[in-house]
Amino acid sequence: MSGRTIILAALVALGSMGAWGCEDEQVSSPAPGVVEPVASEPVTVDDVHREVGEAVETTAVFLNQQQRELMDETKGRLDEIRAQMETLGREAEVRGDAAKLQWSQMQADLEIKLQAAGDRMAKIKDTTGEALKDLKAGLDAAIDDVKRGLDNARARIETHTPELIDDEDAGELAGDAE
Repeated sequence: MSGRTIILAALVALGSMGAWGCEDEQVSSPAPGVVEPVASEPVTVDDVHREVGEAVETTAVFLNQQQRELMDETKGRLDEIRAQMETLGREAEVRGDAAKLQWSQMQADLEIKLQAAGDRMAKIKDTTGEALKDLKAGLDAAIDDVKRGLDNARARIETHTPELIDDEDAGELAGDAE
């Protein structure tokens, strides 16, 4: 059962107690089919109010923790992909004009996919419970799509032979440095 469902059930039960006039009276017997918990002291409506409040607070902390963990995990994964893209861009530079052109075309597509994953990540803070699980699945799929595109780009870039500097060009470069 999701956290929202538990909270909703507790609040409905609380509201029902107030509607039945159970102000500070002791709740005498559970509903049919409900196992009665063993309590050392009688349970009052105030006890229920306090414990429901604690449950709501604990649930909110838990959901916030889930959001932060997913946000941190996703940010780390996206940062890693960006670093790999930078490395691949430098590799394309070394491999010559054809590789640079091919990289620039593939990079644009990867940036769009990366932005889509980033847009999904931005929705984390407004999402909880089952919807957060669904969002995580969508995030995983979006990140996997970027990774596949990056792997494809890497494979294509690596087919280009690195440009070699001949001895004459190397001498000119050394002369430029002086």
